[in-house]
Amino acid sequence: MKSSMNLSLCVVVVCGAANAGRTSACPVDLSSACLDLIDARFRYLAKPDWEVSRLQMREIVDVCLVGDKMVWKKLRETLTNDILDHKIWNDSMRIACVIADEEIASDLIGIMLGWLAEAEKLARLTPPADRTWAGSLQKHAYRLSIVGNLAIDELGQLQAVMTDCEPAFTLTKAICAGEAMNIRRRFRWWDVLDACHGPKIQRQAFALSMLNVYGNLLHHPPVISLDDPKFREDLRELFQDTVRGRDNTDGLFAGVAATLAHLGDKEILNDLNALRRPFKDNPTMRMFLKHSIQKIEMQHPPKKILEYIASDEDPYVDVRVWAIERAVELGLPKSEIRDSILARAHHCKTLGRGRRPNIRPEMVHLRRLGISLGVLKAHDLPLEDVPPSRAVD
Repeated sequence: MKSSMNLSLCVVVVCGAANAGRTSACPVDLSSACLDLIDARFRYLAKPDWEVSRLQMREIVDVCLVGDKMVWKKLRETLTNDILDHKIWNDSMRIACVIADEEIASDLIGIMLGWLAEAEKLARLTPPADRTWAGSLQKHAYRLSIVGNLAIDELGQLQAVMTDCEPAFTLTKAICAGEAMNIRRRFRWWDVLDACHGPKIQRQAFALSMLNVYGNLLHHPPVISLDDPKFREDLRELFQDTVRGRDNTDGLFAGVAATLAHLGDKEILNDLNALRRPFKDNPTMRMFLKHSIQKIEMQHPPKKILEYIASDEDPYVDVRVWAIERAVELGLPKSEIRDSILARAHHCKTLGRGRRPNIRPEMVHLRRLGISLGVLKAHDLPLEDVPPSRAVD
């Protein structure tokens, strides 16, 4: 490990500011240094030493350059080698995301699409009773896991270096369509949309297609902030089609309604209210309609969101979390959002025995959310001031 650290120090001294801008001013030396670090990384992967592992990845990120084709050639060889350890595939993918320019990102997405296609093909075949088949299943399970983790954490980053949105959009759709991919609830596909710099009509078409895929998740419907007048108009037209000409419980209706509700679109309020009676005996749909209407109404005017956050209007943590996130999206003063969260915390602490058994989980959740959004400081709501799980007199 010491030799690789000395190597990276030498490269920094020789090349100086070349790597500071992540450009290849002295590509041969830096490529060689990066390849040596990657080789050392692969040799250490079998050793369960987290500190060594962490330091190695930091060195690689510091030394490797964006767009380094020599490094990408080596990484590509490992990613397309069927017999390597899955930990090498995983780290090769992580390093590739660090050095990706548009050409590398497009090639990397192509490799992942190939993995998904192989896995789907394998899933449709009747398994023979031999170890080779079991090994193939295990290999594809590892690869699907790698693709899933990248999709959740870094696909938007890859899209950001690409001028063409279609490769990332195609991969996103393949991930969501794949029966073997169990990441749909955690996959923020709208991050890929936000990172796309392509034509607006292309972005909107992708958003509508994804709403169709994801819309059946009524408990956690997708929301996006592609707040554009033309997009809203398209969504409203689609919403009207689902209400008047389709089964109202289909996936597209839920996705479009949830998105318009998130954007606070008053144009659909009458239709949503009209649907409450037909679905009064459907608890899932009834709750979905209630919260959709609530989200629209509390955005007019936007400061009504702050009143809701501070209130004890209902016990649903998910809606209050949404309200805090939406208040930040709308640009409401952070000091006022902070005051609303603290008012809610004070109200919870005054509740009597047995009325709210889940006080502490909610407040811990809101505290963590407020800190992550830059609305709260840790000292604003110390953990010792958060009430126990069951309030006491």
